Amino acid sequence: MFDSNTAPRLAIAPACITGALLLICGCASDSGGDPFEGMENPFKGGIQNPFKRPSEDGFFALIRNNCASYSIGGQNLGSLRQTDGSIGTLTVKLYKGDLSNDEYLNLLLQEYPAEDANVPATGCVVNQLDTCLSTDCQLTPNSSPEMERADAMVAEKQWQAEEQEVPMADRGEVEQLMDQADKPAESAAAGLSSEP
Repeated sequence: MFDSNTAPRLAIAPACITGALLLICGCASDSGGDPFEGMENPFKGGIQNPFKRPSEDGFFALIRNNCASYSIGGQNLGSLRQTDGSIGTLTVKLYKGDLSNDEYLNLLLQEYPAEDANVPATGCVVNQLDTCLSTDCQLTPNSSPEMERADAMVAEKQWQAEEQEVPMADRGEVEQLMDQADKPAESAAAGLSSEP
């Protein structure tokens, strides 16, 4: 009934002793400092808050900057603020997602009827919202080093093109070439008019 084999009990004892020694050595080596000191987070800068939204102020700044030439109901969008009556209120609701693009257009059209249905102005506002949602509502996007190098190369090539002297064409030669090109067209037209 009782197994007198002591092998399993003898195997457990060294495992327990090894575990206890590792636990004691691990605690003794802790100097109280940061165990991750000197290690960099591999996800730092790579993963961002997916719930972060662009700022409402940035959205309205984009509208004021890019839609200044449009107006709705006599109000110029270049001076639009969040608190500017129903247009500002509806635009805030559009920004917050309480209104769809179509609802925004329809509500503004009901309140401010227009021949063009306010489509150019509301289209500009919706485009700014799309810009805001795909970036951080920046008036001037951050420039990458690659773009700065590309801009410098373009500026250099433009400068070189301006420095090169382009020969001026002789006006007489140009007129002579134009006359030669017109002769076949005149003879073809004369042939058509001589037929009965």
